[in-house]
Amino acid sequence: MKAVKGLTPMSARVNDKANPDAGFTLLEALVTLMIVGLLAGAIALSTPAPHAEAKAEAERLAARLMLARDDSILRNRVVGLMMTEQGYGFSRLEAEGWRTVQETAPLRFRTLPQDVQARVVEERGQDTSLIAVRFDPMGQASPIEIAVEGGGGAYRVGVSATGAVGVERVR
Repeated sequence: MKAVKGLTPMSARVNDKANPDAGFTLLEALVTLMIVGLLAGAIALSTPAPHAEAKAEAERLAARLMLARDDSILRNRVVGLMMTEQGYGFSRLEAEGWRTVQETAPLRFRTLPQDVQARVVEERGQDTSLIAVRFDPMGQASPIEIAVEGGGGAYRVGVSATGAVGVERVR
C-alpha cells in the first residue's frame, strides 16, 4: 500500500465530533463553582451575627445616654436614666420631683427585645433609687457601667464622671 502525501494515518486522526456523554468541560465546572461560591458568600454575609441584637441595643442605649446628657445641658435640668427589668427610660428632675420624659420620643421608655438583658454593673457613689445615672446641667454625670447581654454577646456601656459615654465588647 502506498502512502498518500499530505494525509495522516487513520490511527492518528482525532475524532472531530464531541461525544454527548463526555460530561462537563473544565470551563463549565469552574463557572458553576464560582456561582456556588458567590451564593454561599452572599448568604454568609446577609446572616446577622448571633450577638448583633445585643450590640445594636448597647449602641442604642449609648446614643440615648448622649442625647440625655445634651438634653440636660440644653434644658438646664438634671436628667436621669431609669432602668427596670423590662427596659429603660429617662426622667427630668423638676421642682416637684422626678418626671418621666413623655414628649421626646428618643428619651421615652424603651422595652428591651426579649432575648436582651441590661443591668447596672457598677455604681460608684450612687444611692439605691431607681435613677441609675444622672446628668447635671453642666454635662457631668454619675459614673456607671451597664451590661447589655443577649445572643451570646456581651457589651458594656460606660458613663464617666465627665459625661462621656462609650461602648465596649466584653465577649
